[in-house]
Formats: sequence, C-alpha cells, structure tokens
Amino acid sequence: MGVSNNPKSLGPYSITGFVDAEGSFMILLTESKTCKIGWTVNARFQIRLHPNDLPLLKKYFFGGIGNINVSSKEQAVSYRIEDIKSLTNVIIPHFDSYPLQSAKKIDYLLWKECTNLKVIDKNLT
Repeated sequence: MGVSNNPKSLGPYSITGFVDAEGSFMILLTESKTCKIGWTVNARFQIRLHPNDLPLLKKYFFGGIGNINVSSKEQAVSYRIEDIKSLTNVIIPHFDSYPLQSAKKIDYLLWKECTNLKVIDKNLT
C-alpha cells in the first residue's frame, strides 16, 4: 500500500487520523515563464507541525517519499510530497483505502480530482 512496514512507524489508520487533524491537500498555481499559458499547476500533500514534533515527521509516514522542510523563521516543520507519481501511486491509494473522517474528506476528494486531471492532461491548458 505504500505505508512503511517499519514497526516504529504509524499504522495506516493512525496516519489518516493524524492527517485529518494536521494535513493539507493543496493545488498550487505558480507563475512560469517556461509554460505557454504563463502558469503551472501543481499538487501538494503536506503535514505542518511545530518544530518540537520533528521526530514524529522523521518516521516518514509513507515509506521514505517526500521531504521535510524546517523553517526557523516560521517556527514550523513541514512534510511535503509534490511528486505526481508519489501522489498518485501512494497518497491517493492510501486515502482511498483508509478514508478521512472529518470535513477534510471533501477537500481530499476535490484535490484528488484535480491531481488526476493533471495526470491525464500534463499540459493543463
């Protein structure tokens, strides 16, 4: 399923519950001089926490994919996955198998639809 088999990592239901509370599903529009329409569309999955919680993020919820960014200026750490292959092969199957329980499920479903459109039409004109 893509969730780490490491016995020290969180289980799939724990991950979903954690994301229900602290996760974000984002679609980002960024100006781009190399894109024909002047903008690029990117999908991101993110968990953002206080720096004291960095050891929790270091468990790499999803088998080592993604990156951890530490911002001392914002006093936050973020676990981000932006790679479209990881999003479609790991993140989407995880949340389809272990669904979110809060209103964030609606955000996820919209994000999933946009992410799948990006896979279908890589140019997104």
